[in-house]
Parts: sequence; structure tokens; C-alpha cells
Amino acid sequence: MEQMWGKENSPPISHMYRRRLLDQQDNDVDGNSETDGVVNQNDILDMASACSVPIDIDEDLFIIEDARHLQAVHDLAAVPLKQGHYDEALEIFDKILRSLQNRSNGKPHYLLGSAMHNIGIINMWAGKYEEALSSLYDAVRVRVDALPEDHPDVAVSLAKTGMILFSLERFEDALSSFEQALQMIHIDNATRAKLLNNIGATCYQMSNFVESLKYFTTALEIQRMWLEGPVRRESSVFDASVTLGNMGKVYLEQADYNMAIYVYEEALLLQTSCFKKDQRIVLTTLGNLAFAKTQKGDKAKALQIYQGIYRSQEAKLGANSREAVETMGLMSVIHIQQCNYDEALTCLTAVLKWQQKTLDTSHPAVQNTMETIEKIEQTLKGEVSVWI
Repeated sequence: MEQMWGKENSPPISHMYRRRLLDQQDNDVDGNSETDGVVNQNDILDMASACSVPIDIDEDLFIIEDARHLQAVHDLAAVPLKQGHYDEALEIFDKILRSLQNRSNGKPHYLLGSAMHNIGIINMWAGKYEEALSSLYDAVRVRVDALPEDHPDVAVSLAKTGMILFSLERFEDALSSFEQALQMIHIDNATRAKLLNNIGATCYQMSNFVESLKYFTTALEIQRMWLEGPVRRESSVFDASVTLGNMGKVYLEQADYNMAIYVYEEALLLQTSCFKKDQRIVLTTLGNLAFAKTQKGDKAKALQIYQGIYRSQEAKLGANSREAVETMGLMSVIHIQQCNYDEALTCLTAVLKWQQKTLDTSHPAVQNTMETIEKIEQTLKGEVSVWI
């Protein structure tokens, strides 16, 4: 949230009221509340009053005189955001934007840029990428006009713009946004490392693997400085392990399986120093490591890793979770490659049962699983040979 709100001020005047609202939201999560977390106009007026934010009733605007007023109104939006009610949050931010536009008289103002940026971020969270992109373009334009040259807030908006363009698969535009943001960050900090990683990921999507690896390596060099300090923060471990994982993908593309295994194992070592072994990021890295070992030909070790992943997923998410079933499917592939057809049949039968409950019967995945099961059954009868 720090990047979103962009505040380094003292706690807002509405802090205690916001805490009470969020606690109330927690009590209503089960849906027993009549409103179920929905924020209506009267709620906004009541919260604004409690947060000491004046409102122009006739114009339906907040009267925002300074950054503390804006922070207080942001706290109102935090309530529906916490419940994932993006439309309600956007209504509040739209009112913030109109209030600031009314106050600025058409002149660029840094608070106006912050509001546009925040609207873009919420639209991004809601999956409305085109709307998010429009707001972030506006945020960059206003922030460039209102803030000093190379201000970090401009870089933040450019970085978020790049992320949305990346999601829309507009990789050349995304690369341009990331590179512009990088030029504004002149010190080797976490932000610069993330931008380098993002540029590497974009180059990877553009099949420029040599450049991709160069940027990942540079990002990791910066991240290692934070890892080797007296305090190892979870965020630093997370960022570095993501970069290592991305490097692993490049090595897999280059068929350098030994290096892929090396970086995945290093990522895993970092992650298990801070995160529980059943955390999603750890299981993802284990899955990547198993795949790399499969590609290298070490199928026995890969199967052992997948079995460990499955046990963790089964315990945490249940045997019928999508994640556990996907792992079961991967195990079946290795069983077939090792000619362990009975084991493969057991795995695929469980996969098919889940698919028939959750997918349409005409779904290609259902048809593929049924065909593979049929071939295995024929193989066990000595009628046909199965190969994958």
C-alpha cells in the first residue's frame, strides 16, 4: 500500500476511526451484515465527518485543502478496498479527483497526479487494464508538470504503466515505460532492482534472452547487497527469489538445465529462510525445480519433489484443490515416462474426477485425460503402447 498511497507523513487524523471501521468489516466477513461491507453515500458522509473532511453537499465534492485531508479521504476508500469492493472505492476516488480538479482550476497539482495514479492502481486491481492505463497516463502527465525533474513519483507511475502494458502484452510499450522510469532512479535501491527485473521479464517475453539475463543479473547484484546486510527482510528475500526464478526460466529456454537447477535451488534456499515450506512462493519454486530436473532427465528426483509438493497442497488446500490436481497431473506424466502405468492411472483417475466436476464435458482437458486413461488401460492389457 505504501506505493499506492505515497505518504511519508505522520499517521492520518482518521487513524482510529479507520481502525474501528476495518475491525467492523472483519466481523462482517461471513456475510451476516445487512450491508455486507458495501459503502453507500450516507456511509461516505458519516466517515468523512468523523475523519474531519469537509464536504460540499451541493457540489457533491470533498473540500480538500492539504495532504492530510487527502490522506483522510484515502482512509475512507481503504474500507471497501479491504473487502475487494473496487467499484465503491473508485466512487470515492472519483469524488476525490473531481474535488481536486475543482480546487486546482485547471492547473497541474501533485495531489491531482496522486489521485489519478491511485484510480489507475485500483482499476488495475479490478482487472480493468484499459481504464487503468488511461488514468496512469494522466497521472504521468500531471506529475511531470507539477513535480521536479526525475521525481520518484513520476517513476512510480511509469513503472505501474509498464506493468499494465505488460499485462496487455504490449511489450515494446512496456519496455519503454520501464526504461523511462529506470532513468529517474539514480541509486541502487530496491526500486531500481525491481525495474531491472521488469525490463528483464519484458525482454524475455520478446524472446531476447541474452538481454533478459543481463538485466536479471544486474537486478540480483543490487538485491544481494540487501540480503547480505545485518537484517534480512522478507521483502528483500521475496524480490531476490523472484529474480532468480526469472533467471531460471531463461536458462530453461537456453536448455542450460544445470544453471536452471542452480538458480532455483538458490531461490529455494532464500525462501525457506523466511517463509514456511507450504507457502505458495516456495511451492512454485519447487515446481520449477522439479520441471528443470525432468528436462535434465532426473525424473526420479523430479517425481520425489512433485510428491512433496502434492502433500503440502493436500494438507493446506485439500486434495480437490486446483493446485493439488495440477500437481497430480504432472506426476502422472512422469509415471508414464517411467512406465509406471498403474501409478499413472491412479493419478489420472483422480484428475478426471476433478475435471468432470469443474469443467464442461467438451473441454479439451477432459477429452485429453480420458484418451490418455484409455491408452493406459489398453497398455495394461497389452493392446497398445503409451508414450508422452
